[in-house]
Amino acid sequence: MPGFLRSISTVLIYIVFLLGASLVFTSVAQEDVAPEEDLVLVQIGEMVETLASFNQRFEITIRSLAANQGVVLTDDLRTRLATFKPQFLEQRITEMVLLQEAELRGIGISDEELDARIGRIQASVQPGQTYEQLLADAGFSGEEHLRQLLMENELVQRVVVVLQDGIDITDDQLQEAYEANLDQFTTPEQVCARHILLETEEDANGVLEDLEMGGDFAELAQERSTGPSGPSGGELGCFSRGRMVPPFEEASFAAEVDSPVGPVETQFGFHVILVYERQEPGTRSIEEVRVQLEQQLRGERLPEVISALESASGVESFPELLTPPAPPEEAADEGSDATDDATGDETGSETASESSDEAGGEGSSETDTGAEGSGETGDEGGDETGDETSDSDDEM
Repeated sequence: MPGFLRSISTVLIYIVFLLGASLVFTSVAQEDVAPEEDLVLVQIGEMVETLASFNQRFEITIRSLAANQGVVLTDDLRTRLATFKPQFLEQRITEMVLLQEAELRGIGISDEELDARIGRIQASVQPGQTYEQLLADAGFSGEEHLRQLLMENELVQRVVVVLQDGIDITDDQLQEAYEANLDQFTTPEQVCARHILLETEEDANGVLEDLEMGGDFAELAQERSTGPSGPSGGELGCFSRGRMVPPFEEASFAAEVDSPVGPVETQFGFHVILVYERQEPGTRSIEEVRVQLEQQLRGERLPEVISALESASGVESFPELLTPPAPPEEAADEGSDATDDATGDETGSETASESSDEAGGEGSSETDTGAEGSGETGDEGGDETGDETSDSDDEM
């Protein structure tokens, strides 16, 4: 559970599908005593997000998150996740700025596209569950609510593409980035190979004999290989040194192109290997990587563009509304304590002293609770080490 909470801040910000409630396109006057559904949390021109809409959006998001993580959304967990509302608000402001930009640029999505996406969701309903129940369980008020969410999500994605494509990259910037990241464009020696995995050395020698007789390597792999790559003709793709187990690697890099070698014994069995291409080490030119590098640089500069849009949008937000006011009972108790303290000052009674001691104890308890409620916001660096070595080993 702690790891789940550590990752929640990142997941909440980058949630893509379940973004939540619809916007209210009217201006609402802010009042201290207004009900939640009327309290304006964010306003950009006539585009308004109320506190109620934001909370509904947040509820949908954490339901989706809990379901994806396979955890039960208890009241305690919901309370702990609520500490991430400020970060979620920042993301929501960015989304609203991008929605405004999409409108200014005339970017839209057709009813037919939305119908198609909703149709795919309807088709995903599991046996024993209704479409309406699926929406209700996810926190939606109905299909129109879902439709609004899907529209917003698609508009945000489309305007981001337009903004990124509109960022100009000069030749000097491209050259500087190319030289700074030259190691990314340098490729080591590689071989591209197929193999046939067999259980015994005798079987492997039989395959070699069939190949000498003119047999097709891919067809023999499909017929006789016991490895998972057999159905694809034994295809392993291209790999550099250090990606395969040592005996297989040594035989592959020593082989001549289009000349089967084997049997090669590894812990997986006996291999017959066919290297069909050899790639010498080298560095790709700047022209070869231009498109890739330009996209990378545009992606790095995109946050600056969005930040500038946000600064120029005139957005108003009221994050203080995310902190609920103290219940009336507590306020009444505090007033009572204050009265007792005042009485104690005037009369010096023991009752006032006892009240003061109790108030001090309560204050200490509240401080402890506040410390516990601080939440866990440590970053979680999800190491993704699914390199091709493991995949290649599995293939063999």
